[in-house]
Amino acid sequence: MASSMARSLVNAAASSSTVAAAAACARARALADAVTASYWAPEDDDAWHAARVKRPEEASQIATVEEEAAALTKLRAMLDAIEPPRPLSPSPPGSRAYTLPPLAAAEEAIVNDALGHGPSGEMLADYKNIPITRKDMATLAPHEWLNDEVINYFFTLLETREAEAVEAARAGCTDNVTLAWPRCHFHQTNFYTKLIGGGGYTYKSVSRWTKKVDVFSKDLIIVPIHVHGNHWTLAVINFKERRFEYYDSLRGSAESILTNLRRWLEDESLDKKKVPYDTSEWTEVVWKAKTPTQRNGFDCGVFMTRTADWLARDAVLSFTQEDMEHFRRIHVLEIMQEALMPP
Repeated sequence: MASSMARSLVNAAASSSTVAAAAACARARALADAVTASYWAPEDDDAWHAARVKRPEEASQIATVEEEAAALTKLRAMLDAIEPPRPLSPSPPGSRAYTLPPLAAAEEAIVNDALGHGPSGEMLADYKNIPITRKDMATLAPHEWLNDEVINYFFTLLETREAEAVEAARAGCTDNVTLAWPRCHFHQTNFYTKLIGGGGYTYKSVSRWTKKVDVFSKDLIIVPIHVHGNHWTLAVINFKERRFEYYDSLRGSAESILTNLRRWLEDESLDKKKVPYDTSEWTEVVWKAKTPTQRNGFDCGVFMTRTADWLARDAVLSFTQEDMEHFRRIHVLEIMQEALMPP
């Protein structure tokens, strides 16, 4: 009988691997469709009544048909419960729309002055022991590569914004929009360079860098990466999604970067918590889509810093190559004002 075949297929689906279960579900659905196609429609009461009255000799067969129909209805409910869900394509973090505002006339004047002529060694800004000279600031002019100083300055501003959000939460403030954003820890540009050292991975080289922070209390750990001596990328440890992520505006390979960060996270737990931290079920994602794409050879640092900013803002990574010149000018203003643009 069809019902016995259906039950065997259901049992096979329930006890098989994901792939085999999907195949068993498909066979069971095909069986259900084939058998029910030969039945009277359940809603056709007149047909069922006529069959019972006019052909009583077929009552037994009709009863069997009704039994089969009930069995197949149950089968469909079982299939809906056990059929493996289709995997969703992963997406980068970010749930809110955001864009940087245009500059006011007074702000444009500040930027123009900072990018203007003057002694290369002239000190334009100094925030938390990160000095920015006119020569450093010039790397934010169009078509220039950003240097370590302007990037570290930016990441320090990110750290300050994060610290202010944490302090607001402790004080019981509820009107600070940043409280709804992911909690983040930001490493400086030389963290990963120190981690891999000259001879390979060395946790001891960076073990003291996080002595004042519990990275396991964060949602994201954001790490700037300088690869091949001429390109900026970003790596992220995403606790919520349990994955290691790599953002490269030129769509390059992560090579061993995510493997090293996985190892660092496990070593960090052993060092700071004195317990193992299992990442065996964490995934690694090298984004090849759904992230901004660079179309030249000099804007990688701008893409990287704004990706870090957007992720920390819980913003969808929707900016494009066309935004880069404006983003450079915004970066200059943020340095000069010692503050990131408002939420």
